Amino acid sequence: QTHSTMLKYLVFCFLSFSVYGQFISLFGRSFNTNTTKRIYLPYKLISTTIPKQIEQLTNLESIDLSINYLFGTIPSQIAKIKTLNTIDLSSNNISGEIPSEIGELLSLVKLDLANNLFYGTIPSEIGKLLKLTGLYLSQNQISGSVPAHISNLKKILSLSFSGNKLTEIPSEMCLLTSLTEMEVGDNKLMQSIPTEIGLMTSLAVMYLHKNLLTGEIPSQIGLMKRLRLLYLANNQLNQKIPTEILGLTRIRMIHVSGNQLSGEIPSEIGFLTALTHLDLGLNQFSGIIPTEICYLNSLSYLYLRTNKIIGTIPSEIGMLTRLTRLHLNDNELTGIIPSNFGDLVWLWTLHLNNNNLTNYIPSEFAKLTRLVELNFNSTSVELNYDTYAPSICNLITACKNSMIWSALCSQCDGTSNISLSLSPIPSVSRSPSVSKSPIKKTSASASYPAKISSSNTSLEIALPCAFAATIFVCVGSIILRRKKWFTEDAIELSIFSVPTSTATAVTSSIPPRQLVPEILTIPPPNTEMQITVAISIGEATEIRSASVIFS
Repeated sequence: QTHSTMLKYLVFCFLSFSVYGQFISLFGRSFNTNTTKRIYLPYKLISTTIPKQIEQLTNLESIDLSINYLFGTIPSQIAKIKTLNTIDLSSNNISGEIPSEIGELLSLVKLDLANNLFYGTIPSEIGKLLKLTGLYLSQNQISGSVPAHISNLKKILSLSFSGNKLTEIPSEMCLLTSLTEMEVGDNKLMQSIPTEIGLMTSLAVMYLHKNLLTGEIPSQIGLMKRLRLLYLANNQLNQKIPTEILGLTRIRMIHVSGNQLSGEIPSEIGFLTALTHLDLGLNQFSGIIPTEICYLNSLSYLYLRTNKIIGTIPSEIGMLTRLTRLHLNDNELTGIIPSNFGDLVWLWTLHLNNNNLTNYIPSEFAKLTRLVELNFNSTSVELNYDTYAPSICNLITACKNSMIWSALCSQCDGTSNISLSLSPIPSVSRSPSVSKSPIKKTSASASYPAKISSSNTSLEIALPCAFAATIFVCVGSIILRRKKWFTEDAIELSIFSVPTSTATAVTSSIPPRQLVPEILTIPPPNTEMQITVAISIGEATEIRSASVIFS
């Protein structure tokens, strides 16, 4: 009877183990070997290796250990979990080669090993994962060629190999007709773009930027009617943009900067009405800016910088009312800046420098209240707003022969903070005419010498960086820039202008962290104005003056 009872107990234990399994400790948690189907532990600061005992989770379907501090290698024993359909080990410190045994996980749908330290080549056994829809190996140190067997992944939708050291993608990869996203940017691809790429008719996103691709852009890309994003920047591509690409009516972003593309910008680009980003910069494009480019009503970024573009800026440029960034610098543009630039009210950055444009900025620029960066000719202007206050800076203008920057202020309540820097480069400045007349000093250490530079059109007076106040006097307007205050003392600033022997005085007190612009009387043309600035910090006062002829 005793033996019979013991036998029944052992049978019960065996059956219980078979049904309910046992618990094992992994990653600081306990998991049942039979019932655990999912491990979901992202963002848990786990710092350990992946143990071989993971093979005991025989019914595991999904494992997500992303964004942790895992290290070591992937154990080949993981291949024994035949039920696995999702592996996400991204953003860890896992190293070694990708185990070829991973090709035995025939149920795998997603494999994400991005942002780790894997090296070696992509195992050809990955081509056995016929159910795979997402393969993410970006930001590792994987080298060599992409295996041709990858063409077996007929269900693959998204593929990311960016940020590795891959040297070749096989033409067989173009047989992945279900692929919608392909990211192979920032590698070392030394080849031409395969002409078979036109077979990838489902592709919507293609990143091949920052490689060593040569040859021309294949016209077969024009067959990819679902393409929305095309990134080919920073390669060695040459020849013209194929006109076939201009039939991609769904495309939203074209980035081909930093290549050796040449020829004229095709007028047919105006058919790409869905475009929001167009970057053709840093190439060898010639000819004029086609008027048709101004019909792209959705355009937000337009970069044509550093080419050989001639002619004038089309007057229709004002039709691009959604434009936020416009870079036309370093070309051979001539003529005037169109007045309807003022219609680009969403513009944040505007680069027109290093062209042959006339030195006149139309008064319509007053509408560009969101402008934070302006480069024009050899003059760089930065407008940095502490508080968005469109009423403060409502005009930037230019005058004859050299730039005159002025900010004419409307009503200022003294509460809005604005920081405005308008600095001509040193080559524009002329020799200053400076006289120094100290008023009062409490001690030698209380002296705060200022620096003056002047030209026929502007006067700059700057304190040393310890007190970092820069004052610009342009066409009778004062622009103050506050960089840093290292003192809690208020700075009193007195401006005296003497045009045509008539004295005009404006005094403003500038408390710390507040900037209040004032307007001086605008002198008649060709008037010589003696500008004197008295700068008081605490008990110390310094005077600087210079003669400026406003043309």
